[in-house]
Amino acid sequence: MLIPLLVVAPVASAGMYDQPYAIVERGDASAVNKEARVAITKVDGKSTRDTRQTDPLAPGPHRVTLHFESARGTFRPEYREIELDVQACTRYRIVASFESKLGPDWKPKVYSERIGECARKFKIGGAPAS
Repeated sequence: MLIPLLVVAPVASAGMYDQPYAIVERGDASAVNKEARVAITKVDGKSTRDTRQTDPLAPGPHRVTLHFESARGTFRPEYREIELDVQACTRYRIVASFESKLGPDWKPKVYSERIGECARKFKIGGAPAS
């Protein structure tokens, strides 16, 4: 009995981390800073796989849709869209900033930091833009 052998050619596809990238994720809640967690629901009009963080993004402008609601109060609008010009090898953490735990207003606040492993891999230096 002959058993056919399959020859598998190597697949030439670029992985998500093969080029300089940025990541957008939700930040941590802080009662002291009057900040709460948001959900990241879309990037450039496409739903995210995980509302806690995006897949790696190519550097450049992106439209990020955020969702925020709280059991403590009524906040409006529930969804906000922001424009972020993300830089290579930078992590962006977004929170909902508010004056009162009861609402009604909130606005996105963005923190940024360098992704060390990305910067080393692609030899990108300097501090991220805030």
